[in-house]
Amino acid sequence: MAVWSEIAISRTRFDKRLDPQFYQPQYLENEKLLNEKNSKPLIALCSDVRCGPFGSAITVDDYRDIGTPFIRVSDTSDIFLKTDDLAFLNQRRAISFTRYEVEPDDIVVSQRGTVAQFSIVPDDYEKWIISANLISVQTSKNIDPYYLIAFLNSAIGTYQLERLQSGQVQPKIITDDIKHLLIYLPNKELEKKVSATIKSSKGRQEKAKELYAQAEHLLLSELGLDDPDLSPALFYERHFSETQQAARFDAEFFQPKYYALRERLNKSTSLREGSTIGSISKPLKYGTSAKLSYVEDGIPFLRIADLENKRFDEASVLRISHEEASLQKNARVSTGDVLISRSGTLGLAVAIPDHLANSVFGSYFIRVKPDCTVIHPEFLALYINALCGALQVERLNTGGIQTNLTIPAIESIFVVHGDMHWQMRFVEIVMKSVVARDESRRLLEEAKRMVEDAVLGRAV
Repeated sequence: MAVWSEIAISRTRFDKRLDPQFYQPQYLENEKLLNEKNSKPLIALCSDVRCGPFGSAITVDDYRDIGTPFIRVSDTSDIFLKTDDLAFLNQRRAISFTRYEVEPDDIVVSQRGTVAQFSIVPDDYEKWIISANLISVQTSKNIDPYYLIAFLNSAIGTYQLERLQSGQVQPKIITDDIKHLLIYLPNKELEKKVSATIKSSKGRQEKAKELYAQAEHLLLSELGLDDPDLSPALFYERHFSETQQAARFDAEFFQPKYYALRERLNKSTSLREGSTIGSISKPLKYGTSAKLSYVEDGIPFLRIADLENKRFDEASVLRISHEEASLQKNARVSTGDVLISRSGTLGLAVAIPDHLANSVFGSYFIRVKPDCTVIHPEFLALYINALCGALQVERLNTGGIQTNLTIPAIESIFVVHGDMHWQMRFVEIVMKSVVARDESRRLLEEAKRMVEDAVLGRAV
């Protein structure tokens, strides 16, 4: 159904935009509300707004295992900057990018792509450097940064960002537009309340990560892998018969660390039962590669882009129609299935909870249907994500530039699972992590709702 609206020519901005998208009624109403409230442009409340080093390419040689943390677009998919897979620049490159440094409590946002997520920089390091296609907002004492991040990610802030995007194939935001976003200034009591709620949300997220790491550490300790020597060997020998049996001739596959891992796992089986994934699961399946259309309300479609802290972030999950979903019977998941990523971030495993049952999953996942009388799905996911599984995934991946996992590779992963009583020790910790994560999300939504209620004049 077509939707019509009109606007007086005197209200258009000839110096900026003449496209109908810019003048949609909901955007105009949002702007009107903010102008009627106590609002100021973002640039009046912060120290500076600037873009990253556009045109300055970063090469593989610029990275180090430790150094100055380098914020990439992929790190900004959550309101709290993702730090699980940080990149670091060497000293020479970091010095050349000094002007692009940001500090804890500054805010970053992507210049390109769909409606962006504003992310707040944590205090893990004193200095960070932003990459190209990012815009940084250097916060100041004029406004609480935790209130500001809640406002920018609320519907009020997102509407402004949606409106200012330009371009069709590759939507983008320019630095000047970010500078002029209108920020609602609440009374100090509300500002402190929103800020405290965001900080509580951050605390629960950190607790969730801590609990998951605790479950991993306990599992590795029980398997004798809490302090393994996994440094790569400079040289080693293997029999030709081993290469024939493995059907692999690349030296990396035969690194001694993989043999050391299997030796430890074999020792563990003297106390607890172990099996390959293929022997404790129904046939594995690849996800769908069909071209699907997204709708506002329908069946969830699970993508690697929706993964956040080893769970699916329901806020980012897209949906497809019931009609399209019905055509993807071989790419549906049930409660207790485990999805394993086979491209990009390899071997990331996620157990499917009740509320995602019957979802469709994409081609970059492989579905495992474990025998739940033998192995708990949450234990299987934990095992694969921990070092005992990750090293096997590392060994089994194929490809150079674009690595990949296959069904036979995943079927061959060896799992020490023991009995259900033993598994539940770890599952209980994982589920506490899930509860903390859900509470973090609830607090985040509560903080954004407080901002929206204040701007819209709803009872707070």
